[in-house]
Amino acid sequence: MDWKDRSKLFCRETLPRLAGNLLILIFFLLMLREIFACGSAGNQLMVIFNVLKAWLFAAIAAVLLVRMYLPAVAEKITFGLLYPKRYLKAAPPPLSPIYALIAQGNLDEAEVQLNELAEKYPGHAEITRTLMDLYTDSLGRDDLAAAVAEKYFSNVRGRSSEDHFRILMRYADLLQGTEREDQLRLRLEKELKNRHLTGPQASAVRCRLGNLH
Repeated sequence: MDWKDRSKLFCRETLPRLAGNLLILIFFLLMLREIFACGSAGNQLMVIFNVLKAWLFAAIAAVLLVRMYLPAVAEKITFGLLYPKRYLKAAPPPLSPIYALIAQGNLDEAEVQLNELAEKYPGHAEITRTLMDLYTDSLGRDDLAAAVAEKYFSNVRGRSSEDHFRILMRYADLLQGTEREDQLRLRLEKELKNRHLTGPQASAVRCRLGNLH
């Protein structure tokens, strides 16, 4: 960009913004002058007159402020509502190909891909639940299934879901009756304290707690 383009850009964008900011500052100072002038006014009529002028200057400054900055702020708010960054950064992972691998009997490849997704989305309930199902139902690795659930619990944020509840119940199946029941008890009690379970889900968790030794 040469000096001519820079000059045009300055005159078209920077200069109007500087002028607008200067006008806002001037009217704001005029408003303050009228407010302070109320203290030295000789009679009530002058006080009212000064207050009216202060309101006028404040209104002009507010209009300029809104005119200059509201469109940009509104655009950012709208973009944030329609396309929140946390959702853009955590787009839904592709699980359909993995379900197809499991259905075809390619369990080792499905395990690899699920573990890669679990590393990328450690708090994703559907990924965790699918990987746990693969370990417990197909690969006979209950120890790995429990480890997957524990990693999920340490990373999950927000409200519960049906997959979250299924992970919790599968985790309870794996640890109940083992030497790790105390660890399971702590997890179930924590889930109840978080108050994100539905009524039936909370009742099921209390029932599990009552059945622990």
